[in-house]
Amino acid sequence: MIGDIAEYYEQREEIIGFDNMGRILVVIFTQRNDETIRIISARKATPNERKQYGNR
Repeated sequence: MIGDIAEYYEQREEIIGFDNMGRILVVIFTQRNDETIRIISARKATPNERKQYGNR
């Protein structure tokens, strides 16, 4: 049985950057109490995200 959803809440962060092949990626992650970083997802940036990243 799944408990209250608040019990499982994690603050998620998003970062955008280059990988070692020069692709712009979007990574969603959470940081645990013990300083462990858990990657939720990683994907290629959309054209709009690439444009926004280039304008920084």
